[in-house]
Amino acid sequence: MNEHTDIPEARPTWDSGIDVPGIVPLLVPAKRILAILAALEAEAPVAVIAAHADLPSATASRHLQHLARCGLARAGKADPDCYAAAPGCAPFRPATLSPAGHAAAISWHIACVFEAARVLGALALPAGTRITPDPARPPRIPADRGAALAWFTAERDHLERELERADERGEYTHTKQLALLMLGIASFTGPWPRWRLVYQRGITAARSDRDRSAEAMFDEAAGKLELIGGDSVAARECHHHALTVRAVGRDRHDVVRSLNTIGVTFLREGALREAGELFTWALDLARTLGDVEFATFALMNLGAVHARTGPLPRAVKELEAAITALKASGRGPYIANALEDLAAAYRLAGDLERAEAAAIEAIEAATRAKVPMFLPGPLIEHAQILAAHGDSGGALARLHEARAIYDELGDDLRAERTRRRIEQLSQAQAVCAAAAEPVSEEHN
Repeated sequence: MNEHTDIPEARPTWDSGIDVPGIVPLLVPAKRILAILAALEAEAPVAVIAAHADLPSATASRHLQHLARCGLARAGKADPDCYAAAPGCAPFRPATLSPAGHAAAISWHIACVFEAARVLGALALPAGTRITPDPARPPRIPADRGAALAWFTAERDHLERELERADERGEYTHTKQLALLMLGIASFTGPWPRWRLVYQRGITAARSDRDRSAEAMFDEAAGKLELIGGDSVAARECHHHALTVRAVGRDRHDVVRSLNTIGVTFLREGALREAGELFTWALDLARTLGDVEFATFALMNLGAVHARTGPLPRAVKELEAAITALKASGRGPYIANALEDLAAAYRLAGDLERAEAAAIEAIEAATRAKVPMFLPGPLIEHAQILAAHGDSGGALARLHEARAIYDELGDDLRAERTRRRIEQLSQAQAVCAAAAEPVSEEHN
């Protein structure tokens, strides 16, 4: 209020066209962006600001750069493609963020997560799902798998907040899509503390929307993360529920997926007969349907069973065929898995030379894939081969490398298992060293 009158002072808004004294003249879009910055809680990507301002990203970026030069906005330190209002009192009243702006912003986030999942090979969406980016606000496209993982890990907390807002607004489609994409990428990063909340929001939206296909996908994703976390019983329960939903819907392609994932839970437990039966069933059905992708996965997993049970020629044939198919489809991380199983097959058959060659190739494939979660397995397999060769020092070095990766990923269960391997091998090495020490004449 003016101290000499009771008449309220007029406050300019971004759509009033009034310039604020002491502020450089600004075009209406720039004023609109300032009002959006005042309304946002924290710094945001250019595309999100553009979505709320109903502008193309390129236009918003140009105005944001000008506002930053004028001291009215500031670019993010960690990400120069993010902006926030400059410190101090905002020269314009905060805008009211509209539902349309929120929808456009989360659509951009979903498109970015979709691109990250695509680069990783972690897309897990119901058949027929279309993610169509707005050409005015194109998504970020990671350069490779490593960049995709780094971006997702850095953005995960923010994506959770976007998911919460979409859920609170009752946007079932956005909630389902974002949650499924996040859980799909998590199968490449490992579970994080709040993944079950993401799952719960997603599956609730799927059920509210009566989307049975999405509901089964959520259970499948949860089963994978439960298995990574070491709970094969909970994992199998999730996969059985997904199979039930899919069987009722008579979607035979998705039934193949469920048979394969249930088989993996038995494989992890060492129940090789049950695993082999499920993988054989999945392989036969996939071939009948012409589903090349899941026929390849079933064949790879069947090879993993025969790597442990024999016969060796059959395991080698299945795994080499799977490796060829995986290379043709560019599924780098899974190539490392298949090579690891091939190395185990040769090791268990006593052919340590071929085993070591396969293990080294598996390590190289996992390194090229740039997905850290796939590297410890080949390292541990190579450690077992080196130990069989009598090279306990080399084996320990591999085990320590694997444990460090598990520690970095926060995979406490596997880190502890690897620690026990290190302890056992260190004790065996100490016993061998003691036995090799020369006995003194006095002792004789």
